[in-house]
Amino acid sequence: MSPVHKNACRRSTKTFPLFTVEWDALKRLAVAVGDTLVTGLLCERGPDEHRAAAIEFLGREVAQVRAGRDAL
Repeated sequence: MSPVHKNACRRSTKTFPLFTVEWDALKRLAVAVGDTLVTGLLCERGPDEHRAAAIEFLGREVAQVRAGRDAL
């Protein structure tokens, strides 16, 4: 992503109107893989892909929790 494009794209609820649960998932995803990757996703993809990424990450988190619970 070019420096100009990066500066023009800010990760905010005003720019990308997602649900709170989706934003929370994207924040945790940013911790896991880095802000640059998540910002790139938001700047270069459409709203449907934003939601799909958040939902996929949520699904992985649920699977990890279930796997941990089943291991007990």
